[in-house]
Amino acid sequence: MLSLDDIKKYDASDMFSVLKDFPAQMEKAVAIAEKFIGFTSKNKSTQNVLIIGMGGSAMGGDVVKDYFEFSGVKNKIRVTVSRGYDIPLYVDEKTLVICSSYSGNTEETLEAAAKAFAITKKIACITSGGKLSEFAKENGLPVLEIPGGLQPREALGYSVVSMLYMLLNSGLLAKTEVKKVTDDIANTIQAVKVLAENFVKFEEPNIAVTVAEMLKDSMVMVYSSEKFYAANLRWRCQLQENCKMLAFGSMIPEMNHNEINGFERPADVISRSTIVVFNDDSDHPRIKQRIEALKEVIDDRISTVVELTASESEYLPRLFEYMYLGDWVSFYMAMMLKIDPTPIPVIQKFKTMLSETNKEN
Repeated sequence: MLSLDDIKKYDASDMFSVLKDFPAQMEKAVAIAEKFIGFTSKNKSTQNVLIIGMGGSAMGGDVVKDYFEFSGVKNKIRVTVSRGYDIPLYVDEKTLVICSSYSGNTEETLEAAAKAFAITKKIACITSGGKLSEFAKENGLPVLEIPGGLQPREALGYSVVSMLYMLLNSGLLAKTEVKKVTDDIANTIQAVKVLAENFVKFEEPNIAVTVAEMLKDSMVMVYSSEKFYAANLRWRCQLQENCKMLAFGSMIPEMNHNEINGFERPADVISRSTIVVFNDDSDHPRIKQRIEALKEVIDDRISTVVELTASESEYLPRLFEYMYLGDWVSFYMAMMLKIDPTPIPVIQKFKTMLSETNKEN
């Protein structure tokens, strides 16, 4: 059983407070983003939006992409998330580009931003400072500066809200669509507030604690429909960074056509694996049937299956319900594993090695 002493001992960087205050972060993000104009001209001639980012700074883009695909906002906006040094070939002078780097110093994002600027001037940046802020100001681009002091993965509220408000003010959305988006943001904040009240209780019947106990001694694989891709990825990334453990996952039905056949070897690893599946009521009926068939096929090969279903009715609150649960599950797992979830020493070492290599060249 977890105790307050455990959290004080192992959570040296106080991620507990960051997670607890996540609803307040989203409210603060709205207050900041409401005052930001961003794209100043009407942009009816384009429907393409490119979001450039890496890691936690790109995660907000995944949420926004999924939101415009699956939330019911009746708009033809096409959002693409680009992770890397290059940008898609479809980018032209009409494309709206959002560059997101929490630190402002992500090398891939800075190079991709420069390449985008050579093609289109319809660019806005989201950052807490650094070189991206300097790049934006030097080139007369709007920059939405968000509070620093967090790990990029801890700033998801700032990221998602900032991106959505940039698109709210872009001229791409009709008034009815603007109202739909703002209502969804408000409802999401309210939903997260309710969830936080339960998740901060580090004892049963907190579902985050229960699921963490089920996962802590196994390798985790996360499955969902494409509708919840962002939440699926968020779970994996949070387990990898907060718990310092490998976690995998993919989409249903695609995994039924390939990955499912791999649940044979290595048998010892598979037997210690746990599947987390988002068995969502809004998914296609055949997705639900496929989940049942998947459970039956692999039942005697893996440790257990954890099925999760969100309770919120609207898409954006529902998506955040899955993600916020995953954030807390990974935190409580770290406490059970006696790990400080915030530091990412391997990533820092990797960045240092690349920096030294860059100096040599």
